[in-house]
Amino acid sequence: MRHIILILTFAIFIIPCSQSQIKKGDGFIEFWGTFKKAVLANDKKAVFSMSHLPLDIGVETENQFYDNFDTFFDNAVLKEFRLKSPQKVTGKSDESIRDLKGQYFIKANYCYFTFKKINDKWMFVTRGCPG
Repeated sequence: MRHIILILTFAIFIIPCSQSQIKKGDGFIEFWGTFKKAVLANDKKAVFSMSHLPLDIGVETENQFYDNFDTFFDNAVLKEFRLKSPQKVTGKSDESIRDLKGQYFIKANYCYFTFKKINDKWMFVTRGCPG
């Protein structure tokens, strides 16, 4: 249920009215380059090191992360990661997304991957998919 709410929030409020391109100076460009490279290289340990557990998708341990890696980052997602760039949530138009303000997301293969700065370090924090 939590995943459905997250997806609907993105679809209804965030995407059409509260996004902007990656901004220089907040460190996300460098993080995204490193994260994307690790995902495309199937470097599970590197991707795990840039992830904050628990992920909202029921992943609470390192072993669960590795066991689900190929599902999270399947060929369709990899293709879209090569072609797309994340967007920054600005939260300008809707108070209900205030807690997402400042985060980045990318939509790939009907799923939303979100990234948040935690203790001055960008991290992969969730993957929300329909169904």
